[in-house]
Amino acid sequence: MTIAIYANELQQQVLTQKFTERYTVQFCNSFAALATCEASVYIDLYFDEHLQRLDKPHAWVLAQALTVTNEQLPTNYIRINGWYGLLQQPALQVCIHLAVNADAQALINNLGWKPLVCPDIVGLISARSIAMIINEAYFALAENVATKADIDIAMQLGTNYPFGPFDWSEKIGLQQIHQLLLALAATDDRYAPAPALIQALS
Repeated sequence: MTIAIYANELQQQVLTQKFTERYTVQFCNSFAALATCEASVYIDLYFDEHLQRLDKPHAWVLAQALTVTNEQLPTNYIRINGWYGLLQQPALQVCIHLAVNADAQALINNLGWKPLVCPDIVGLISARSIAMIINEAYFALAENVATKADIDIAMQLGTNYPFGPFDWSEKIGLQQIHQLLLALAATDDRYAPAPALIQALS
């Protein structure tokens, strides 16, 4: 099996450890490069940033498509949460078209994850919570509750999170957090991005 992957450096490190002993892996540095690859499986962990679909109807596409739902994607697309910290877990959050459910779950198992099938909603499950935690941390920072470092330490020690919210936002990519918050805020004002988070993007 050949897998073509468009991902950031941290995600590449995780997937290198996961796949290289069993599969042929090709990392791409752009969507255009991903689109020109010939592979059995494509993993696009930048989907939410470019929102372009691969024209690969006979291959599987695992896309970090947290800002859209299945009705906006072809049936060969499997929505996943590939954020750093979740990608290396034994279970992978997925959202699958019903018509290909069994085959898609078999693929996820074959890739070495246990599929955790989520409802077809924006953000799936964990990403909604993580984005809100990071957003609240930016509100706290703006209100001078504590420094970034202190907030990170407090969340790690107090909640046993693998990373503090600011450290996690850097590993995930603050732009991706912002995009998900905007998508969620379209139907729920509670997810409106904190002004300090928006300012941090500039």
